[in-house]
Amino acid sequence: MAGSKSVNIISVLIPIIDYIRRDALPEDRKILLSLKKGEVLELSGDQVEELVRPSRRACSAYDVLGILIKEVDRQIRDVFYQNWGDSIINCFKAAERSGLVEMERATNPRRWENFGKLAREVEAYFQSETQEAHLHGKAL
Repeated sequence: MAGSKSVNIISVLIPIIDYIRRDALPEDRKILLSLKKGEVLELSGDQVEELVRPSRRACSAYDVLGILIKEVDRQIRDVFYQNWGDSIINCFKAAERSGLVEMERATNPRRWENFGKLAREVEAYFQSETQEAHLHGKAL
């Protein structure tokens, strides 16, 4: 029984991992993370294409990830939180800091809602892990 559960978890994990590692998404995330405070709101012309388009793709990918994993088994979510949690949080903060979220929500108020929710859930997960480790006297 335990073996079949592992196979089921793996069968869910692999396509989602493939999705978030596809194409240029790792590079898109790097561009998003490099954005400075308010930078997106000041861009024009070629800069928009060079910085905003890849940043949007990264945010959209994490938004879809939020949709994909919200209904999966807790063990599967924990795998993503543990392995991609820092990136999820840092990318959402970069999107907010740079003005990208503000710009996108001006035309679509619910834009990347699942990404924001995912980032908050990962933060809560990390806080609970830290609290649990602290209660049990474990160092992280």
